[in-house]
Amino acid sequence: MAYFEARPLPKTSGGGISGAATGAIAMGAASALTNIFTGIIGAHSTKRAGEFNARMFEFEGRLNAIKQRQRKLSAKVEVKRIRREGMAIYGTQRATYAASGVRLSGSPVAVMKESLKQAELDIIYTNINAEYGDVDTTRVSAGMERLKGSQAGSQAITDAGSSLLKFGTSLYTILDKEGRK
Repeated sequence: MAYFEARPLPKTSGGGISGAATGAIAMGAASALTNIFTGIIGAHSTKRAGEFNARMFEFEGRLNAIKQRQRKLSAKVEVKRIRREGMAIYGTQRATYAASGVRLSGSPVAVMKESLKQAELDIIYTNINAEYGDVDTTRVSAGMERLKGSQAGSQAITDAGSSLLKFGTSLYTILDKEGRK
């Protein structure tokens, strides 16, 4: 007999399938339906949680954008302060060297240039820190949360299909055993 060959339902004294087989089929159907509905409800809840988490990450991203603007504004103020202090140090050094009778060549000029270089390096570091101080990964996180929710929906469909296949296999096994009696 072929594997998928249609067979008539096994007969019992009442002309139908036995009570045990009927009970097993009913239990299998109830179990399959329970699994399907549980999966759908779980997927819906997971998807809603993922969407909520995604919105929270987007909100955090907006807060990070505000913090980034604040850092840039603070950096502008800091850059002005560093330049002002650098020029003050340069002026003080120049005045000190001039008052002591030292000509502005050689080592004194090198010292003064080094002071200005240090101020410019401080400005560069301040700008870098303002631009890249905190890497904002909230958009990626929001997308991942949405993806998790979407995958939960797909998983529920897969689980429902699996449950139906298990039920079909159980049903075939029960009916096959009934037919062999």
